[in-house]
Amino acid sequence: MYMPKQLSEIYVVSGLPRSGTSLMMQMLQAGGIPLFTDDARPADNNNPRGYFEHSLVKTLPGRTDWLEQARGQAVKVISYLLPYLPDTFNYQIIFMKRDLDEIIRSQNKMLMEFNQHDSNGDEALVAQEFRAHLQQVFTYCKEKKNIELRTIPFRDLIVNPMYWAKEVKTFLNLTLNVERMSREVAPHLYRNRTPYH
Repeated sequence: MYMPKQLSEIYVVSGLPRSGTSLMMQMLQAGGIPLFTDDARPADNNNPRGYFEHSLVKTLPGRTDWLEQARGQAVKVISYLLPYLPDTFNYQIIFMKRDLDEIIRSQNKMLMEFNQHDSNGDEALVAQEFRAHLQQVFTYCKEKKNIELRTIPFRDLIVNPMYWAKEVKTFLNLTLNVERMSREVAPHLYRNRTPYH
């Protein structure tokens, strides 16, 4: 039976938008971890299986009382909001890392569907800003005593789902169903990919 390691523990799935966070939330749910979601954002063509988000997460940093409800559960928190998580809890963060060109391409595709894409945007500059942001986030997490962080490479997760399901299980130190977790990976949904060099 699934049991959180301690009552103050919150399992966080993070990363840049379009980095594979929804897939990891699916995997954790399949493995046996309850999710802190509200289904306010429905599935669509970009995430046909859903987004697995909770609208209260967007209230960071102004509101943090909802974290009490998330104890012992998995919650998706975009990387930009990680520094606003209060020190009241311990966090085990699974951080999804994906090729930045793929992330930008996927984000642009989504924005175009909503007629919000700026065709004059400098993608090289965006990638540079992403890299700087990620470095700041990793430095921040490393310095926090109440945070453990494990990065998961999105591309290799698609290729080796069982290996990474076991890695997640080991990192969280929980009894999880890795077979069910690995079956959540659907290679046909890996779109906007950059060819191997």
